[in-house]
Amino acid sequence: MFINNARIDTASTQDVLERYSNGERNFVGAQLERAQLSRADLSRIDLSQADLSGVHLSGAHLMGANLYGAQGIGTNLSGAHMQGSNMAEANFSGANFWQAHLWGANLTRISLQSSYLLGADLRGATLGKANLVRANLAQSRMERCNLRGANLTQARLERSSLDRADLRESMLCGTDLRGASLQYTDLRGALYDEYTQLDPSISPVREGMIFCEDSL
Repeated sequence: MFINNARIDTASTQDVLERYSNGERNFVGAQLERAQLSRADLSRIDLSQADLSGVHLSGAHLMGANLYGAQGIGTNLSGAHMQGSNMAEANFSGANFWQAHLWGANLTRISLQSSYLLGADLRGATLGKANLVRANLAQSRMERCNLRGANLTQARLERSSLDRADLRESMLCGTDLRGASLQYTDLRGALYDEYTQLDPSISPVREGMIFCEDSL
């Protein structure tokens, strides 16, 4: 069996795949820094509390995976299939989620500060209280996404789709929402400032948003 907290370096990446192919799913607390796992099928793997910093997981299949509390700073997850995964309380600051598939994922209280999520699919995902400061979410799909209380300060959301999303009590100071689709989006109590960029058709007052001075 896999020993929790055992270190797996780049040279032994194949060992991870062999253990997984033999039916093992418990990789809790594993140290996988800089491992090469691009396009690997790791569906429903348990990587909670694991160190995935700098790991290459582009195109990997992580559907239903448990990444609760994992550390993934600078991880490459571009194009990864992560539908229904659990990434609550994890830290993926500075990670690359370009065109990643994250619909229905649990991202509660995750840190995605300065992460790259251009074109990502986050439909129906839960991002309550998430740290999305300076994250790039341009052209992403976020319909019916729960972003209540999320910090989107200086985040880029231009041309994203936020139809029917919950943005109540979120922080939108300095956020770029130009060209974003906000049909039936709940913005009540969301904080904005003079640097928040909204299309002229969006009235902060009508939407119940709260102006915040000296926020940046």
